[in-house]
Amino acid sequence: MKRLLIISTIFLLLIAIKSYGQHEADYWPFGYWAGLNYYSGTATGDTSKFIGYEGGTAISDGCSILFYTDGDTVYDRNHNPMPNGFGLAGKCTNYVVPSGTQSALAVSQPGSDSLFYIFTTDCVEDTLKDGLRYSIVDMSLNGGLGNVTIKNQLLLYPSTEKVVATRHANGCDIWVLGHEYGTNAFYAFLLTNIGISATIVSNSGQVHGYDNQCKYLPCFNCPGIPYIDEQIARGYMKFSMDGSRLILLATPDDFDTLTCDPVYGLYPELFTFDNSTGVVAQDVLLADTDSILYYGASFSPDNSKLYLSCGWFGYFGNGLSYLHQFHLNAGNSTAILNSRTLINDTTSWYHPGAMQLAYDGKIYFANDNWDYVGAINNPNAAGLACNYNDSAVGLPNYYTCGIGLPNFLESYFTINQEADFICSQTTALPGATIYFTDNSTGASLWEWDFGDGNYAATQNTSHAYSSTGIYTVTLTINKDCHYDKGCKTIVVTKESAITDHSDNNIASIYPNPFTKKTTIEFKNPKNENYTLKLYDSQGRIVQTITDITTSQVIIEKDNLTNGLYFFQLRTDKEICATGKLIVK
Repeated sequence: MKRLLIISTIFLLLIAIKSYGQHEADYWPFGYWAGLNYYSGTATGDTSKFIGYEGGTAISDGCSILFYTDGDTVYDRNHNPMPNGFGLAGKCTNYVVPSGTQSALAVSQPGSDSLFYIFTTDCVEDTLKDGLRYSIVDMSLNGGLGNVTIKNQLLLYPSTEKVVATRHANGCDIWVLGHEYGTNAFYAFLLTNIGISATIVSNSGQVHGYDNQCKYLPCFNCPGIPYIDEQIARGYMKFSMDGSRLILLATPDDFDTLTCDPVYGLYPELFTFDNSTGVVAQDVLLADTDSILYYGASFSPDNSKLYLSCGWFGYFGNGLSYLHQFHLNAGNSTAILNSRTLINDTTSWYHPGAMQLAYDGKIYFANDNWDYVGAINNPNAAGLACNYNDSAVGLPNYYTCGIGLPNFLESYFTINQEADFICSQTTALPGATIYFTDNSTGASLWEWDFGDGNYAATQNTSHAYSSTGIYTVTLTINKDCHYDKGCKTIVVTKESAITDHSDNNIASIYPNPFTKKTTIEFKNPKNENYTLKLYDSQGRIVQTITDITTSQVIIEKDNLTNGLYFFQLRTDKEICATGKLIVK
């Protein structure tokens, strides 16, 4: 029997890749079949089954997507609807597609690695009739693909289109915050390991809703709301990354031509938040005459800057949309307001879009109806030094943005906990001992699943596989109430035709794993002619692509079965790059 040749370069490259923070926000579905992923630590265009003009949410771990939703349908990691995952209360029935500012938010139940809450808000097109509700996903069911076990439980009615969350001061529990429609009341719901255990109400700031002077839109089939302003329930609410501050926006129409004098609506408001008590208190009112049309919001990672997008429907500014920066450390409310800096104005946005911080420290921006996403590359920097790029990341297949991005718990980007490990070998003979070394951060408990029905519960361990096959090793770590997972693939085979090459100059492989196609980018400054050969786990050639003269090559799934593959990229003189691909 031929001795196995271990492909150290391939696997050491992959072992070295490490995402930032935890993994819950690794995958972003949004817009029209569009998405981003952060598997490599930076944003890469991706696809989804998501169809929604505004908000949605997603949850991942270090192994895969767990699920995502547009507020109506919950999709599993294979992009199929989850059992009982239809008809969530963020569906926005009376609009073409789901269209609530923050139609959904998913968070894990503290102390559990399998139970997740999805909070949903209804949209103004539905006259907010379903309010703020929650559903529960149990990922231990349906063979690990998940099942919606509890659906559409009412928390707050009437509610605006806003829902956000941040960590409790104890570092474990989660505050989920909504805003009542027609009042100035915030409702903070405390999610603990036993479910929703407390509700704190804070009355602060402006009233978000109708008034008796301007009965804008009759509200039918919505008890307790005689009239509703079509826009005033929209606009983002966002926590700062440390959870200490809160921005609240509303986007009313500029006036009601039928019954009212000009109505300039609500100003952006900054609040403080006490994450010990759940109390919201007003901090700064950004009372500027043209600031009432702000929609999207995000705080910088260091909590010193605030970014707002405005220009709703182009009612002001001759159809232009704007991106502004505010300096939160400027001083009093007047100083903060006067610190406003125009970062970008453009006619490319039909509506101003959402913003969302990511693991790479950048803030990404939804460009309405375009096939690319903008980015604030240095959001901690003052003024134009923040370096906004309107077309930072292209989306595949000409799929496009709406005006929303996924709604995440901002604390995901602050928790220093990540499951990671190193394997002594990732291709082995049957019976060979493989050593697994923990390389995690922030762990106090370790659970290993070797993918063949065997388990271990020590920090470092070893295992030998008795049969050939492709196995997924999963490490689950825990500290206090936080869980994270990391996965790697082990190939147990009797022989392989893949040889080792240390000069691996791959720039990126995305997506990987893939379901339809993947792109390999590499260095080819002289436009040399390359050939790519694809091997299965037994070392057999299954695909050859010749005459590659650019710096990238696309591999289609076509007739490839699910599993692990290796590729070799070479000129007629030498092998230049090797790597591993997984087809799902």
